[in-house]
Amino acid sequence: MNCKIKQTLKKVMSLVLPLFAVFTMYGQQSISGTISDENGPLPGATVVIKGTTNGAQTDFDGNFTLADVNDGDTLEFSYIGYQTIEMSYDQNMNPNVVLIEDTDALDEVVVVGYGSQKKSSLTGSVVKVDNEDLTRVSVANSTELLAGRVAGVITKQTTGIPGADGTALNVRGFGSPLILVDGIEMALGRIDPNEIESINVLKDASAAIYGSRAGNGVILVTTKRGSVGKPIISYTGTMSFQQPVVWRNNVNGGQFVEMQNEGGAASYTPEEIQSYKNQDPGYESYDWERTIFRTWAPMNQHSLTASGGSEKVKFFTSIGNLYQSGSFRSGDMNYGRTNTRSNIDFEINDNLTVGLDLGYRKEKRSEPGMPQNNLYNAFIVSEPILPPVIPGLPGLAANSGGGFGNRAAYGGSQRSLSGFVDRFNEVFNARIQMEYKIPQVEGLAVKGTLTYLSENLQTKDLNKRMPVYQYNFNTEEAEQVGQAGNDNISESLRQFKRIYPTISITYENSFGDHDIKGLLLTETIDEETINFGASRRDLLSTDLPFLNLGSEEGIQNSGNALEFGRSSVVGRVNYGYKNKYFLESSFRYDASSNFAEDSRWGFFPSVSAAWRISEEDFLKDVEAVNSLKLRLSYSQTGNDNIGLFRYLEAFSIQQATGDKSSGPYLFSNSGLSTSIATTGLANPNVTWRSLTTYNLGIDAQLFDGLLGVELDVFYRDQEGIFATPLTDFPSTFGATLPQENQNSTSNRGFDLVLTHRNKIGAFKYDVALSFGFARERYEYWPVDRDIRAYAESDEELNDPAFIKRFNLIQLRNGNWRNRNIGYKTDGIFMSQAEIDAYPVDQSLLAGGTGNSLVAPGDIRYVDLNGDNYIDWRDQDEIGKGGLPDMTYGINLNASYKNFSLSMLLQGASGFNFTFGNQIRNILINNVVPYKFQYDYRWTPDPNDPTVNINPNAQLPASTAANANANNTQVSDFWLQDGTYLRLKNLNFGYELPQQIKDFIGVDNFRLFVSGSNLITWNNLGIYKGTFDSEGPTNQDGTTYPLIKTISYGINISL
Repeated sequence: MNCKIKQTLKKVMSLVLPLFAVFTMYGQQSISGTISDENGPLPGATVVIKGTTNGAQTDFDGNFTLADVNDGDTLEFSYIGYQTIEMSYDQNMNPNVVLIEDTDALDEVVVVGYGSQKKSSLTGSVVKVDNEDLTRVSVANSTELLAGRVAGVITKQTTGIPGADGTALNVRGFGSPLILVDGIEMALGRIDPNEIESINVLKDASAAIYGSRAGNGVILVTTKRGSVGKPIISYTGTMSFQQPVVWRNNVNGGQFVEMQNEGGAASYTPEEIQSYKNQDPGYESYDWERTIFRTWAPMNQHSLTASGGSEKVKFFTSIGNLYQSGSFRSGDMNYGRTNTRSNIDFEINDNLTVGLDLGYRKEKRSEPGMPQNNLYNAFIVSEPILPPVIPGLPGLAANSGGGFGNRAAYGGSQRSLSGFVDRFNEVFNARIQMEYKIPQVEGLAVKGTLTYLSENLQTKDLNKRMPVYQYNFNTEEAEQVGQAGNDNISESLRQFKRIYPTISITYENSFGDHDIKGLLLTETIDEETINFGASRRDLLSTDLPFLNLGSEEGIQNSGNALEFGRSSVVGRVNYGYKNKYFLESSFRYDASSNFAEDSRWGFFPSVSAAWRISEEDFLKDVEAVNSLKLRLSYSQTGNDNIGLFRYLEAFSIQQATGDKSSGPYLFSNSGLSTSIATTGLANPNVTWRSLTTYNLGIDAQLFDGLLGVELDVFYRDQEGIFATPLTDFPSTFGATLPQENQNSTSNRGFDLVLTHRNKIGAFKYDVALSFGFARERYEYWPVDRDIRAYAESDEELNDPAFIKRFNLIQLRNGNWRNRNIGYKTDGIFMSQAEIDAYPVDQSLLAGGTGNSLVAPGDIRYVDLNGDNYIDWRDQDEIGKGGLPDMTYGINLNASYKNFSLSMLLQGASGFNFTFGNQIRNILINNVVPYKFQYDYRWTPDPNDPTVNINPNAQLPASTAANANANNTQVSDFWLQDGTYLRLKNLNFGYELPQQIKDFIGVDNFRLFVSGSNLITWNNLGIYKGTFDSEGPTNQDGTTYPLIKTISYGINISL
């Protein structure tokens, strides 16, 4: 069997390798030896004949054998984190090499704006995440790879829908960063992780060189490229199983009817309630959640890469495929993606190099015909005493009255019943770059780059009528009683193109102790978007999903085209002295088509400096300090995100449709007419929003790597935020004022990373703890409500305490952003006697007068100002908003011989989430309660309904009365502390012994099992297991849940 495997691999190699390159290697001798450090062998270390592709790796005992070695060849011995050693070969040399650890890794190269720098010379805050960290876990969305790995980068996953980009990125609380993949702006979540070489996050002045696009930081994704050496073919395959992080866990039939009676929504007899609890014949309970959702859903990923090359041509190529199925038991929700990439570098001669990068991505995202939110809204009102479907019939079941509005959840999850929503997306990107080193001037080069990106998104949405059946107990047969929904179809197409040429001149040279590096660049970006859509209804047949099968009644068409452009001039100068003192200055001069010609250009400078204190004589000989650097930066950036053509008075077209029941304007009995309307007043003076950032940083490596520290403290002013002036105008004015540059905010915070790494014999490990803290404050943000409408007298209007309270609840001037304002509470009224004894009037909230509509089991509110009356003056800050103040991560990697383990804990604190009305009012809108609501509700005594008999009561009583708003106010009762710590990733791997790999003819063979979102620790109390802290800010159970994943896979390299 092993011989057959080896023969098959050799056949594959003989077919594949000639496609990439041809190499000739002749030799006379071989050498065997070991590579180790002071603690023992180094598995995976490399020895290569310098200037050739001939090399070898050590096994797990540090042994290597290198063939075809000639006398006089220079051998390079290297290992990540160690200093490279070169030795000239002769037959008398000692082949046992001991490498010295490079504790501070200062020669590591990191990617920065329009170039790269050594880590030792960095003056800004740049964080690098390597491929090794990115490929340890299987994810469908690559954005999740940054969770917990970079201090100050906030990731929040809001949905687990397959193919939905449900993970939001936020840097330092500023907002969504600019993401560039090999210089091309595109979404990170759609990139195959196996294509990525590294991710660099620019957070301060280092990002300013990107100008108006860099106000919220920059994430630079670098894909893999080829290197000199024999072709390396790698395959990674993963099979995964997914399930929701939390389940809804509704009440069963008996609990449901009991709560319906309590809340006045129904009148079941005690005998009927008991029959439902016993699940007697005809009184069954149905678990809708387990009927609609499956326990585990499959996902698989495959990636094949090849790389290698010679001095003249180097290449990297890859193809990856992802298939992710959703949690619907029908299997009708899924997402498929294919990624391909090819990066080729040509060295035409000693001075001219050419690079060609090509990328292509194809996606298909399929869902049942009912939109997700509608489906979940249908699901939460699906009564557990009614069956989802009548067996054997292709439709839905109706309730006893023939209604079927609450039965759509089952059919909505079935493509065959409800229709479908299919989204097809194709993305192509290309980049060609040429660099010419001018031979007459050392260090001077000219570079030209042309980048192109196109995206075509097509959506087809088919909705079907669903037959509804009702079981007739007299005839013992099911009869069709109606249909749910309508037959209609819609299609849309979005075409997007972006092209940007770049020309740059670079200079780099050293003069004694002086190092100089310069960049001058010009860049132009042109974008074009074309949108088209059409829809029809009343289809002749839903078997053929085409527009021309629809009725002419209700035809709708739409379309538009948008253009946007930006031109830029960029400059940067780097200066270093004695490898101790560093200075960097840059500017960007941007022009945006969003502004009028006189306001179009913005100038954005930055300056930063660094001091390697550890290189000073007074610290250089201190053994405990391996590296110590101080950084300081100042930068200005802009923001042009105001929308297109706000400086022009324009018109919009109100399209007439074939639907005569609605539309823009009806001028006669002949029907609707297409019309033109103004878009409002223009402001030709609107211009760039200004962002100024200050950053102070310290980097340190201590005790030979046992302790590493990276600390950044930052402050940012943001001025000229676009907003509409608050000016009184009569309603007859007929228009709203245009936006102006008027508001301002400020941010402050810190990023901290602590690292520790060590090696004990064959056991190696490293730990990184990252923390990020950020808050934002309103500096100038006029209140959008008239304070005079809230004051009861002129005296109160001039009262400083009143004005402060008014500004507080409006979340404006001088107050922190990202807060929740509402009422404070003091539990619930346990009896009517407590209500009668409470001196505070809550009638404004509950309705009625004198608490006449406040009932036992209702929430009790706190009278903050002591006037015995609850109104807006009693509102206060009750908690934080949905954006965490603090994020943190713990990243652990360990290996022992052939075994490896990596673990990532990720969490956040300093934020809250709220519950929607579906939770605040237990039976509102016929929503089926959760099990925790049954267990912890205020429960009336059957003999005295004004007294509670549930010793665990923490929630209001069941009520279907919408008129009583006492329990639905925004208050701390429904505000939850979102603090959590999640076992985000766990990976355990095993590398086959070298002897087995040699026998089957492979370089690497690794087996692994991994998981994501495995365990979550939080403070949710009775809500734990039903809600998740990382979900939407306002949770009401109507969104697709987050997903946990268990995976196993294999990685092979030839």
